[in-house]
Amino acid sequence: MKAPKFRRAQVPWMLCAVAVLIVGGAWVVVDLTTDPFPGYAIGTGTPPPRPVIDERHEVREELDPVEGPPMALPGKLPPGYGLPDDYSATAEYHARSFVRELVLGKDERALARHAHIPATGGTSSGSGPGGVSLCVEDADDDENWCPALPGRDLVRTLGSVRVVIQPTIDAPPGVREAWQSITFTTDLDKVTWLH
Repeated sequence: MKAPKFRRAQVPWMLCAVAVLIVGGAWVVVDLTTDPFPGYAIGTGTPPPRPVIDERHEVREELDPVEGPPMALPGKLPPGYGLPDDYSATAEYHARSFVRELVLGKDERALARHAHIPATGGTSSGSGPGGVSLCVEDADDDENWCPALPGRDLVRTLGSVRVVIQPTIDAPPGVREAWQSITFTTDLDKVTWLH
């Protein structure tokens, strides 16, 4: 059996294909070794975790760009809970299209504000079960942007705002009780865990 003969026109295309594979493979290796977020799963489509915000001025910057109800935060965190790992807001346009949390532009009005407070599980990271989400809306708003499930969620009225404390689905028994006596404030200067 004779070996197949290559025509001269085929050789440049094969060399080009091999070169593309080598360059593409090298790019993937370089891209993986220069990951700006080490330990973060590449290609998952989710953003890397945000840094914890524990400075008053940083929280104000997160909350102040848009008008709306003031954010109510716990004056002291209950034992076993870490600093909020997310602040966000719901706007009319985005709420109507069922997108819950987003970054709003300066011309939009927040209808509700949100913060997620993770449980620490006795560690310094937010790895324990039983985190809570806070949803804050105007107390006299008939739309009810912060729905509460009776028997699960806690509802507080603080001046002009209504605060809904929503335990996560994996919350162990006792989460409601841990948050029952917590005092909330809309004055960031009274939040003891902010610097």
